[in-house]
Amino acid sequence: PFHVKNQDPRAHNLRNLAAVGAMLAGGIGVLLAAPVVPAAIYLPLAAVLLGSIYMGLFVLVIHEASHDMFLLHSDRSKLRGLNRLAGNIVGAIFFTDYIRHWEQGHALHHTKTLMPEDPQDGKQDGLRSLRRTVAILLTVPFSFVAYNPSRRYDGHLKRSLIGVAIWAPTLLVAGAIGGWSAPVGMLMGMHVLALLNLIKKVREHGGMEHLPHPGLRSRTWFHPFAALLAPFNLNYHFEHHAHQKVPWYNLPDYHAVCRDLMPADVQRFYFVNARPVQLRHP
Repeated sequence: PFHVKNQDPRAHNLRNLAAVGAMLAGGIGVLLAAPVVPAAIYLPLAAVLLGSIYMGLFVLVIHEASHDMFLLHSDRSKLRGLNRLAGNIVGAIFFTDYIRHWEQGHALHHTKTLMPEDPQDGKQDGLRSLRRTVAILLTVPFSFVAYNPSRRYDGHLKRSLIGVAIWAPTLLVAGAIGGWSAPVGMLMGMHVLALLNLIKKVREHGGMEHLPHPGLRSRTWFHPFAALLAPFNLNYHFEHHAHQKVPWYNLPDYHAVCRDLMPADVQRFYFVNARPVQLRHP
């Protein structure tokens, strides 16, 4: 019952498009709050909230599209075309090479997890390197640009120009709406996005490269701020690698099945800080 092919396409598409609309509305709400909230309070809050919204758009649109699961269609060719279009649009906003790093690269990530061929998580940084990266992202303006994984692909200049063409008028409009703190908060949100992606990599796969099979090199993790740090059930990562055609909204129920099947002595390793989950499907 969890597989995407067993979902109602209209309900699935409505759910995802409504979620995108809600995130965009939330982002606009953050910008509208800029004139009435003191900058010292607004900037850190806006950075976290907008960064989380960016992360949500990235996960829901780009990641799900790379699995042909953002939008569903009965026609296979139209299915791929719709998801590729959505992935490319959101990818352009975040200076991302959707085709190579996600449509192709994410498929390789699933079969070659933490192997040298893995273009997304093939190299896990050490603790010292991670601390340095966090310090740079927290203190150096625009340093998020240096940590964009799509920089490795040719066409980076073209992607950068397209991204600037999207961001420049958006920042100007944000400034007109909320004053100087609104566009600054938007740019600070990009730093938060880079930090969230760093946390994601460490939580999902950190320290698991020694395990013998790529399918075992992913873990699920729980925390009190999951909606911000891991939107759209991104924290259910063992389940996602176990069955990559389960849409995000079915992952909690699929986790319950995996938990019941997994030997008890290894559950703590794969399900970190797990809580009891009520199984809703028979």
